[in-house]
Amino acid sequence: MRFKIKRKGSAENNNNINMRKFIIYLLTFSLGLIIGLLFSKCPTTEEQKIDITLKEKTLRKEEKFHKESHTLQENVPQTYPEKEKEIEEKIYIKKETYEIPTTKVYYEKIACPDLPISAELLDKPDQYSNKKEAIFKIKLKINTKCSLEGFPIPCTFTAERVKVEFQEDGEKEFKVSYGEPPCMKDLISYNFIVDTTPPETKIIPVGFDKVVTTYHSVIFEFATNEPVKSILCKIDDGFWIDCSSGRIFPTNIEEGWHKLFVFSTDLAGNKEDPPKEYAFLIDALPPTTLLLSAPPSITNSRSAEFVFTSDDEEAKFECKINDKEWEKCSSPLILKDLQEGINKIKIRSFDKYGRYEDEPAIYSWRVVSGEIKGNTKPYKKIMKKY
Repeated sequence: MRFKIKRKGSAENNNNINMRKFIIYLLTFSLGLIIGLLFSKCPTTEEQKIDITLKEKTLRKEEKFHKESHTLQENVPQTYPEKEKEIEEKIYIKKETYEIPTTKVYYEKIACPDLPISAELLDKPDQYSNKKEAIFKIKLKINTKCSLEGFPIPCTFTAERVKVEFQEDGEKEFKVSYGEPPCMKDLISYNFIVDTTPPETKIIPVGFDKVVTTYHSVIFEFATNEPVKSILCKIDDGFWIDCSSGRIFPTNIEEGWHKLFVFSTDLAGNKEDPPKEYAFLIDALPPTTLLLSAPPSITNSRSAEFVFTSDDEEAKFECKINDKEWEKCSSPLILKDLQEGINKIKIRSFDKYGRYEDEPAIYSWRVVSGEIKGNTKPYKKIMKKY
């Protein structure tokens, strides 16, 4: 018995076969890829980071290099080939600086020989000198061995005398050295000050200015423009006394004008000449009135004339006649229309500081009518005592 199979079209069968082959190939490739990944070594996270960092640095350097190259080339005109060549050289040098290592430089210290030489300063100026010159005497010592025919003998040393003159005052330094730089060695170093200028002293009155109006004593202080060895002072024709403390307090000074003298001597021996002076007035007492002229003790004149003065030339006066009040007056004073009988006048002086004398000058006389019999007593000037 024969069976007949009815087949579909051949094109449709071919498409189905091709689809099956593609699916088998795709599954085979995927399986192989998965097996390969399993057996391959995957990079770690750190290695990935390092690789990325290195790549970034390389890209940055190349980018910077190309940027600088591009900038330099842009600034050069196309018509100057020499400039382009110079820029290319600069770019090349710029590139190579990344590869040149840092150069190390070593310095070698010079070894100076230690020679057996010393020196002694035998003569020198004082630390403070008031001379324009100085003399130094030096004894050089060289530690050498001397011998004669194998036997040691003493070696002689040389003494040198040096004279120096100065043009200006100030601090000076005298040095003795041997050798040459950088192997120079100092043997002697001596510092001193040349000062040929005398000091100046300032007189400072304490609590008054020229005139002392309270006590018969004064206080003075002294200031100098430099350190000094001594200060001497005196008042009027007195003896010089030591005032190095910077202060003087004389007492029991008489009324009137006086002079203070003072001078200083500095550390170098310069003496202040002439001494400084300061004039001052002791005016500790109120003024005193002196009645120079007045009428006789008995008179028949109804007028009277008075002449008076004061021991203070600048003093002013007040007068009081009989029982009247004090009034300002001046010399000569003429009184009129006096009453018959006893009359009295008081005169007092006062100075510019408002000080009145303790007791005024007082005078009494009698005015009579008619002829005076007998001798009258004239006025006799009486000095006050204090």
